[in-house]
Amino acid sequence: MFGIAKKLSLKLKLMIFIGLLLLISIGIVSTVSFTKSKQALEELNKNQLNSKAISIKDSMEGYLSRSKSFTENLSRNRLVEGLLIAYESSFFGSNFDPGKDLKIDNQFYEKLEKTYGERKKKLLEEYDLKDLLLVSLDAQIIFTANNSQKEFYLGRNLENGVFKDSSLAACYKNALSSEKVVLFFSGFNYSDVTKSVNGFICGKKKAEFTNADEGIDKGDDIGVIITKIDIGAVNSILTSRIGMGKTGQSYLIGSDKLLRSDFYIEQAKFNAINSLSNIMPIDTIFTNLALEGKEGNMFAKNSIGYEVLASYRPFSYMDKSYAIITEKSYDEIFESVQNTLLFTIVLSAISFLIIMLLTNFVTKIILKPVEVARDTLSNVSGNLKTNAESLQSFSNSLREGAENTSSSIHETVSTMNELSEMVNKTLDNVKQASMRSNDVVESVNKGKSETDEMQVSVNDISKNSEEMIGTITNMNTSMNNFKEVILNISEKTNVIHDIVSQTKLLSFNASVEAARAGELGKGFAVVAEEVGNLASASGTAAEEIGKLISTSVENVEKMINEVTNKVAYVKVETKTKIDNGLTKAKSCEDSLSLINTHIDGMGNTISEISVASNEQANGITEVSASMSALSKTAQETTKVASNTLKYSGEILEKSEELIQVSKNLDQLLSGSSSGV
Repeated sequence: MFGIAKKLSLKLKLMIFIGLLLLISIGIVSTVSFTKSKQALEELNKNQLNSKAISIKDSMEGYLSRSKSFTENLSRNRLVEGLLIAYESSFFGSNFDPGKDLKIDNQFYEKLEKTYGERKKKLLEEYDLKDLLLVSLDAQIIFTANNSQKEFYLGRNLENGVFKDSSLAACYKNALSSEKVVLFFSGFNYSDVTKSVNGFICGKKKAEFTNADEGIDKGDDIGVIITKIDIGAVNSILTSRIGMGKTGQSYLIGSDKLLRSDFYIEQAKFNAINSLSNIMPIDTIFTNLALEGKEGNMFAKNSIGYEVLASYRPFSYMDKSYAIITEKSYDEIFESVQNTLLFTIVLSAISFLIIMLLTNFVTKIILKPVEVARDTLSNVSGNLKTNAESLQSFSNSLREGAENTSSSIHETVSTMNELSEMVNKTLDNVKQASMRSNDVVESVNKGKSETDEMQVSVNDISKNSEEMIGTITNMNTSMNNFKEVILNISEKTNVIHDIVSQTKLLSFNASVEAARAGELGKGFAVVAEEVGNLASASGTAAEEIGKLISTSVENVEKMINEVTNKVAYVKVETKTKIDNGLTKAKSCEDSLSLINTHIDGMGNTISEISVASNEQANGITEVSASMSALSKTAQETTKVASNTLKYSGEILEKSEELIQVSKNLDQLLSGSSSGV
């Protein structure tokens, strides 16, 4: 769970957190609102059902009390007494024998109907009764006020007829057997004869006056008055729809748990006739409580199986106990709350969506600077890492270059030492050549003297000529040796050129690396520049030495060639020229003068070579000193490179830490562990 949460982005975490807070708030508000509304509606409907039950009870008590009062009034009504005597006289006048059910609707009764018909009808209307029955002392029903009901009751005997076991017969017997005029209630019961639920109030009728013709004295029992309660009126009171909504209903339950009125819901099945005729008890917890004499409200299932809120209370009339139940379905009671809850849920969902969209917009605005900081940190850390790696690589290269430069410098110093030795050797050879050139000058001067003497003796000239040829041959050999020395100097000069080129290249590379090192390489750049300048100066000196050596080689070669040619000429032509010695002596003198001139030039050249060699030796010494300084600088550069490498490693570590911070920030924002 927490692992998944860590992978979520900060924005999504904020959205989920706000969403959860919003859902919790909406849930709490909705729950509290629903609970309070439900409690209010429950209390309202309890009060409403209680009021309805009280109203029904009051209406029932009022209606039944009126029926009882009407019955009491009728029992004292002289018209009723007259009707009872008149109809009984007609019964016996028709020669009917009491004791069984009879059809007594004959011409005598028709005559009485014409006389009392309107008065009977008016009597029922005035007393709001369903019917009025007059029963003789021998249990014969001799009068019915409701003509539509006479087929059920007129002529019936309550002791031996179809009604003998009915509640009507029991009510009659109770009234007749009482010593005083006391009213009895039959209860609401089903009759197989009438196929309906009926209720009767029975009271003994005593004569209010003396009727001598009939043999009746005042106070005698003359019969029983029975009033029939209008069950339709009772049903009308119980099934009133005022304040009951769609599923609300009220009904009356007897002590036997059978219905005494009809349901509003599923009335075809749950009605008084079905319940009483088929013995279908309404056995619920609240009907039992009401029949136990308790009243109250509760949620429970009714006999249909619906969850209802029921108001139950006991009801008694005369000696009969009943229960008045008012109920309304749970769904209807809380339909408005459920609709409100549904509306609240829909409205909350819309509000939730709007708030989440606003939250998304606001979090984008809030997190934008953080995302920019993350991206900047990521770029900076990435660039810092790259630069640190580059600096580390450069430091390694610089250290390796410095080490290589130091090695090259050591090699260069060794080469310069060798070159210095070669230059010193060249100086020694130049000194020897200078000494030999002096010998040549002396020889030439001596030749000139001997040329003067040659004028005295050709033989001496010939002899001296041979000596001179030998001398010249030796000089030629010396000149060839001198030429080889100069060529060796030329080769060493080429080595100097190579060293100068390599030194310039190293200086250039050092300048480049110093530039890449930035502030740390500025000191090394100056050294590299000075090394380059020294290399350029050495190159210039080497070029000048090369030019002088080339010129010297050419002059020496020319002189050797000339001397060789002269020696050959002397050897070949000596004998032939002896005769012309005097003439040629002059020419020999001129040649010696020319040789003297060339020797002087060669001496100058040798002097210049000596000067150049001295300068080259000085340059080599300076280069060696510079190389030593450069070696020291290279060592310092190596140390700087090592320190730079160390610092670049630390920078790289810090860049890694920055990268990790950037990754953590990115993971916090995006919820993923993607690399930077």
